[in-house]
Amino acid sequence: MLGAAAIVVLVAAVTVIGVRAGLRRALETQFTAELERQTRLVAAAIPPGTPNPNEVAHRLGSLLGRRLTLVDTTGRVVADSDFDDVSVRLLDNHLMRPEVQEALANGLGVAHRLSTTTNRFETKVAVPSWPGVVRLSATQNQVDRLLRRAMNGAFLAGLTAMLFGITLAAFASASISRPIREMARAGRALSTGRHPHHPVSSTSEVRDLVRSMRSMHQDLSARINELEGERAETSTILEVMVQGVLVTDERGAVTICNRAMRSLLGFEEGQRIPDVTELFYQREARDIVERALDDETVPAAEVVIEGRTVLMTARPVPNGGIMLGLLDVTEVKRVQEVRRDFVANVSHELKTPLTSILGYSATLLQDKPDEDTTEKFLAAIHRNAARMQSLVDDLLGLARVESGAWKPDPQPVDIQATANEVWGAFTERAAKKHITLTIEDQAALWVLTDRSALQQVLTNLFDNALRHSHENGGITLRIKRLGARVELAVKDSGSGIPAEHLGRVFERFYRADPGRSRQEGGTGLGLSIVKHLIETQGGQITLDSELGRGTTVTIRLPDLKTEM
Repeated sequence: MLGAAAIVVLVAAVTVIGVRAGLRRALETQFTAELERQTRLVAAAIPPGTPNPNEVAHRLGSLLGRRLTLVDTTGRVVADSDFDDVSVRLLDNHLMRPEVQEALANGLGVAHRLSTTTNRFETKVAVPSWPGVVRLSATQNQVDRLLRRAMNGAFLAGLTAMLFGITLAAFASASISRPIREMARAGRALSTGRHPHHPVSSTSEVRDLVRSMRSMHQDLSARINELEGERAETSTILEVMVQGVLVTDERGAVTICNRAMRSLLGFEEGQRIPDVTELFYQREARDIVERALDDETVPAAEVVIEGRTVLMTARPVPNGGIMLGLLDVTEVKRVQEVRRDFVANVSHELKTPLTSILGYSATLLQDKPDEDTTEKFLAAIHRNAARMQSLVDDLLGLARVESGAWKPDPQPVDIQATANEVWGAFTERAAKKHITLTIEDQAALWVLTDRSALQQVLTNLFDNALRHSHENGGITLRIKRLGARVELAVKDSGSGIPAEHLGRVFERFYRADPGRSRQEGGTGLGLSIVKHLIETQGGQITLDSELGRGTTVTIRLPDLKTEM
């Protein structure tokens, strides 16, 4: 009975839905065609030199019972039958409305959308005319009324058919005996894991069947509970493991694959994983799989898969398949490499000034040179000690930002005044090279940000720009607002950076021209510090450079005032 009733309901529902969809499409097509005809008639009826277009729009819109809008070629709403002369001038520009764009491009624009002006869902038809675009808008109340009237009849017919079908199903169901029906329900309950209701019958054969079903139910319940507990425990362990685990059957088909393994192999949850013999394209990985399929246990071996370094292990399992384990060690190796490079770079950066200090100080202690030489050696010792101090200060500042110990302290900052203040420390150096700073500011901009961080950012950018600019050159600071962000661009007139170095300029201690940078006092940490200070505040930094044409560093800093 339930099956037959479900079929009847489904057929009736599909029929009603299909009729409704087809009827709505037909009515909407007819409605849109009628609206298009009216729009073209209105377009032909409005002369180009109409002195009071809004009055004409109100009169024609009232006659048609539609909303009439006149838009000039710039998108300005000249007339609208739903608004008076004052309100029309306050309407948004309509140039980017889809129906207007389509009308200007193809001669006819149709859109079914929610009107941002009236907040009603409308059908809009636009044609080019007058000079500009004439648009009629109408709600679909007429279509909905016709559709509702037709669907009432269809629903009544469907309901009658359902009642008739269900009645027939009830008569058919009544012919089946009660014990058999209850046994069927008990069997369905047992198959779905629900507790079955076992019938009581005076027939010996039915009683034997009921006893067998009850015993089977008890045994199955105990086994299912045990297996579900073990499976849940195993699944939980596999899913929380960092190591990827994959198990196959004797044919090589994947039977178990945890989340970590799917992530390493690039498969989404629920996506089918190929057989293990077709899973890997790397020669080393395929060799490990083949050895495991030959009943050999393979210890951890380093393999590169999809650009990531992993440790891969494999061993046979009792069912004839194999188990693979993958552990991603890419980040570990990268950190180790970064640590080695960092130690080597710091050692190299400190070795040069230390060697100079030791050499000059030893000469002063042993040879007792004249006063001029002594002063020259002391100046060299001071210069190298200052370089070491600058390097250590930069390292400490970078470590503080990277560790998260530094937190922005937002306060209102006048960007132009801050830039002039920072540039004051470079005026003497700039004067020696005849370099000037030009600030291009759209207006006096204030931004809510960390003042000390902005000062350090500008200090490092000015220092880099001044260091790499030629004599008689110039440095430009461009300041402008982009919505909720403020953009600062520092451009120098230097020799620029070769294209092959642009991808690494923000790395610690990286220099496109190492000899020149060290000679001029750079530590190689300035851009790295700037990048971390900007990104910690939710900003962005980019660098554009062309060999022989200078370098531009652009930062986009969020105005924290807009986020508070």
